[in-house]
Amino acid sequence: MLTVALAKGRLLKSFIAYLYEIDEQKLADALEQRERQLLISVDDIQFVLVKGSDVPIYVEQGVADVGIVGSDILEEGNYTINNLLDLPFGECHFALASKPETTQFKKVATSYTKTAKSYFEAQGLDVELVKLSGSIELACLVDMVGWHR
Repeated sequence: MLTVALAKGRLLKSFIAYLYEIDEQKLADALEQRERQLLISVDDIQFVLVKGSDVPIYVEQGVADVGIVGSDILEEGNYTINNLLDLPFGECHFALASKPETTQFKKVATSYTKTAKSYFEAQGLDVELVKLSGSIELACLVDMVGWHR
């Protein structure tokens, strides 16, 4: 049996749509009708549905044979796994959001510190990064970074 660690959320929805596109109806239906199941078996494939940031860990620990996860997560971590190929779904982009009048960034909150550090260094900017794992937009509202209402 092939065990596939699969990120829940938007990537899962994109994967299901992709399965329908390539006529893998049985797999797509099983994933779409999963309700609250975290383990879904179809023929000789078992899907393990986990948080995106946990996918590489499931592969690294040998629980899953392969994983489907965003490259952003792979780039941020220090995993001892191979990135086998880019898949034709699940595209995303990073955005730097601020008030229109903000022209300089001294402190930025992000979940993706490696990506942000690389970006700001390439721009020649010295920016302090604050690593958060959720509700990044709140950092501005409570004056952790940048501006305050």
